[in-house]
Amino acid sequence: MTSRGNWRSRGNTSNREGPNSFRKRNQPKTPCQHFQRGRCYYGERCKFSHDAKKALDFKSAPAASPPTAHDLDARNQYFDWRGLLRSGILSSGYSRREYEEILQFWNGALEILESDSRENHQFLVKDLVDDKFSGSDFILATADTDNPEGVRLTPSYDEAFLKVITHPSLLNCEYTNEDLPVVALDMVKLLSNTLYQLLSRVRRARFHDELPALLDLILEVGSQLTETCSKADIDGIESRIEVMHSLITGTNRSLVAPRVHEETPQSVSALSSFPLDMQTPGGRHDNDLADISEVKILPTHGEIVSDSSEYLPSTNSLQPHILPDPLQRYIDSIFRLLRHDVFGLAKDVLRDLLQQDDLTRLPYFSSKDSGAHLYLGAQVPQIFINEKNELEATVSFTAPPQVRKKTSTEQCRWWQDSNRLEEGSLVCFLASQETDKRLIFLEVTVKNASKDRAHRNKSSLVSDRFQPGITVKLAACLRQDLTLLCQLYSKRLTGILVDFHGLIPATFAPILKNLQRIQREGDLAFKKWILPSRKDEEDGHSIPPPTYARKQGFIFPLASITIPGAERVALDPSTLESVDLLKLQTQTGLDYGQSLGLIAALTREYALIQGPPGTGKSYLGVKLVQALLEIKQNAKIGPILVITFSMLVSGKLIRIGGRSQATELEGKNLRVICKDIGKTRVESQTLGKSYGSLEECMKSAGYSMKPLHQSQKGLSWDVMQHFLRRRWPRIHEQFEQPDMDGFTTVTDDKLLNWLGVKWMNAQNDQKQNESEVDDVRLEGLTRAAKENIHSLSIPDRRILAMSWFKQWQENEAASLFEALDRAASLREDINAVHEEVNRRALIQADVIGITTTALARHIETLRRVGTKVIICEEAAEIGDHRQLRPQIQNHSLSLESPTGKTWQLDRSQFERRAVGEPGLKPAPIAQINVQRRMRPEISQLIRRVYPKLEDDESVLDLPKVVGMRNNLFWLDHRCDEDSRDDGSRVKSHSNQWEVDMATALVRHLVRQGEYKSTDIALLTPYTGQLRKLRTSLSSDFEICLSERDLETLAADGIDNIEDENPESNGRKALEKKTLLQTLRLATVDNFQGEEAKVIVASLVRSNAKRKVGFIRTENRINVLLSRAQHGMYLIGNSETYLNVPMWADVHSQLAYANAVGT
Repeated sequence: MTSRGNWRSRGNTSNREGPNSFRKRNQPKTPCQHFQRGRCYYGERCKFSHDAKKALDFKSAPAASPPTAHDLDARNQYFDWRGLLRSGILSSGYSRREYEEILQFWNGALEILESDSRENHQFLVKDLVDDKFSGSDFILATADTDNPEGVRLTPSYDEAFLKVITHPSLLNCEYTNEDLPVVALDMVKLLSNTLYQLLSRVRRARFHDELPALLDLILEVGSQLTETCSKADIDGIESRIEVMHSLITGTNRSLVAPRVHEETPQSVSALSSFPLDMQTPGGRHDNDLADISEVKILPTHGEIVSDSSEYLPSTNSLQPHILPDPLQRYIDSIFRLLRHDVFGLAKDVLRDLLQQDDLTRLPYFSSKDSGAHLYLGAQVPQIFINEKNELEATVSFTAPPQVRKKTSTEQCRWWQDSNRLEEGSLVCFLASQETDKRLIFLEVTVKNASKDRAHRNKSSLVSDRFQPGITVKLAACLRQDLTLLCQLYSKRLTGILVDFHGLIPATFAPILKNLQRIQREGDLAFKKWILPSRKDEEDGHSIPPPTYARKQGFIFPLASITIPGAERVALDPSTLESVDLLKLQTQTGLDYGQSLGLIAALTREYALIQGPPGTGKSYLGVKLVQALLEIKQNAKIGPILVITFSMLVSGKLIRIGGRSQATELEGKNLRVICKDIGKTRVESQTLGKSYGSLEECMKSAGYSMKPLHQSQKGLSWDVMQHFLRRRWPRIHEQFEQPDMDGFTTVTDDKLLNWLGVKWMNAQNDQKQNESEVDDVRLEGLTRAAKENIHSLSIPDRRILAMSWFKQWQENEAASLFEALDRAASLREDINAVHEEVNRRALIQADVIGITTTALARHIETLRRVGTKVIICEEAAEIGDHRQLRPQIQNHSLSLESPTGKTWQLDRSQFERRAVGEPGLKPAPIAQINVQRRMRPEISQLIRRVYPKLEDDESVLDLPKVVGMRNNLFWLDHRCDEDSRDDGSRVKSHSNQWEVDMATALVRHLVRQGEYKSTDIALLTPYTGQLRKLRTSLSSDFEICLSERDLETLAADGIDNIEDENPESNGRKALEKKTLLQTLRLATVDNFQGEEAKVIVASLVRSNAKRKVGFIRTENRINVLLSRAQHGMYLIGNSETYLNVPMWADVHSQLAYANAVGT
């Protein structure tokens, strides 16, 4: 190697202080014990401290626990290795001694990483790549294993070296340097892992021309190891090689410029079997890019105003697509469709607003259809650095019409009960600068609905002196956004604030960013079973066992789920044909379907379990977790990741997400548990240094904001002299000289005296200056001022002064952005430490419970936890695609829309795999068919959906509904639904007759004295009816609404309509309390997964045209009919619903049982 002499010379000149020097330099002086007692005979010669304060502190401080022998051994082990690192390679030439030094070095490093001292792990990583040590010398020497004669020494240290640089303790450490080099190796598994780590961390490494050939060679060598490696090992190598090929292909494809889009008519009403023109991304606007990893998450101005139709690729693999690779195509399509679902309606609103002539006089009203609330007269009165060292601003606006005539107390209650402008939500500020309209996305940080302001930087929505306002921050810290925010403040521009209902960046940004990451890395777990394949011969029914279960002699003991006293039963994945299902049911208490589901989940690496409502899917999930925990240590599967809201399991559980109302989960939140996880010395030092640097950085940002604040006050010599001294020193010198021209002094301020004014408005004069002065004239004035500032006329002086002020603003704005960018980097360092602490807490767990949103937000940490098993309830592992589909915002992308067949965004992954799709056969499904929730008369109603549904013996003798003749009844009527032409801003449907009947029925049931309010649930499809039912019942009950229903009410413009019942005036319209104090009221969509003894359902729709609305879909009807345990009462006009086949079937059954009446 050409660089061989370099590393050798560096090694021979390394610092030779030895390992003990580190301890000496960092060891503080201990207080002298004799001095503490009163007198030390050694005097100044004493090597201990005689500082009185230190002695006092030493006495008062609690005695530190002495290190254990294990701690001392670990410390000495690390210092011995560090001594080798500091000394470098002492031997010269290609000698046996050099070989032994390298071997000793890497074996020592491997022993440290295999130890349980996490602090030593972090020290090793930092020191190994520190330039003041000789880590790079050892790495280069390890790579340079051929001597000049071409005789290769036995490279036994290659294995130790590669195990070190691919060790999980090193790779999962936040301090790992991404430039760790990689050399060739003889062991295929280590080489493939090393190459993967390099290619996934260092993007530029993927451009090497010889990589594809190297990967093919590794695959060829691996294929010859079948005699010594298990099939699981070979599968792992092949999968890793495939992922690396995808990484290389995707990266090289990004170098090719995409074809420019040419707008063509797009028809999406039906799918055609004829060849179609392939639409391509690129050219529509500045954010229409071929590579989704480069697409900005938030819409750009050019994207919003673009007239071109959005590029939305079909999810049907038979339709043409620019990307041939199934994974790349799948992620690309999902990203674009999901992003369009999030922002599509918001972009429509903003596009309409930007087309208005005057934003200050806008005849535009908030409505459900617009998907937004508008606040006129918006301004940015303040920009400041908050107590958390973050840049924030306040936005004030004209009070909305709903609160203008209210008292302060009523306004406070209105804002508190409203879901408008919630903290964390996305808003947009639109402003006009002459003919140019600009917009900026902001995120609400403070919604203060009280009259009090803690200090001057706090905003308040209720005030006798100020306009209502909120505190915000930049949604994305981009330079152009920061510049616009500063202009809004300094120029006091007036515009419109747009509030989008329920658009919270924390819920969608992590998901979109994670899709971008998957696209960059080219890897997706279980993609063989998830994605349509280019190979028609793929058999979706031959899913192998998990990798850990393919090892020889592996079995699932199942002792944890065996009934006490019963004979032990075990499950061997390699001999499924010999499984005794009857014995398994007897020994575990599971029914036939649940037993099949358990076997499928344990013996397939990708399994689907489907069960109708009430069949015990969650119960099976608990048993599955218990069975997996039994083999956790033996199979090294790590913590089990459970994506669910309802599954509670035994073992050490850690929950990631918001606060849970379940008492069983108290104290199990990750935030709580991490308080007991100590930080290492390296982490503490990193935090201290980062927090200190962050504070200094934001102080610099505060100084850079001085021109912004000064623009509100006017020009002065005090604020401009430093800029002039630095930028125009010759002009500055002239100001320092006395005025010899005999002009009259109008002020003590040198600058204002030169301008001949007592005060100068920086804003108005700057606007005039920008419209009248060109660059040529400005250059001429500057040259003249350098010669003699007093030679200029007063108008020219003011023009020049304003140009100086503008330059100062631009310079400091650039400095402000750099300070904020640096602060963002420091916060990433701080978050990295906290995420590392989170990881250490999580790896100690048996089960990690998490929501899908939190999963995307913590994905990087969870990837380093090393979990091998994921259970996703109600989505991909355990669920039911015959119930409600995923909720989306844009109806045009839905299967229920005539145009949505092309995209099918609300078709869940479970449904895609269970039913199958073009290019991918249906996956095998374990079916659970025995229900334990509903009495047989109710379960019979949904057998149209579940023909094989069976009733467990436990539901045959459920008690009858007290106070009612029938347990199941349809109350028929012919009263029309309420008209929506009354001028009300409520756009949802309602039916006052059904409100009165439902209220009376609920009161009757509760007065029987048999049912608690928790035993009864009142359901309706529409939020308009939900609001009227809440009003009618609130005089007798405290109404409980779910968070989702509260958000839906706000989105429909019903966030706080006055209570219509005079008896309930003065109480909060929406008050959430524990279920023991409340009556459950919900929309059908938000009651999925729940149940009640008695269900009362108001169907609402009743009209001559027999329009049923979205309650016509079989999935939604299924959910409505499957919630009741003991009894169910439907209130609706049967004539309106009989044109829907499933409703006709339900009505026929009830009529046959004499359960329909008026």
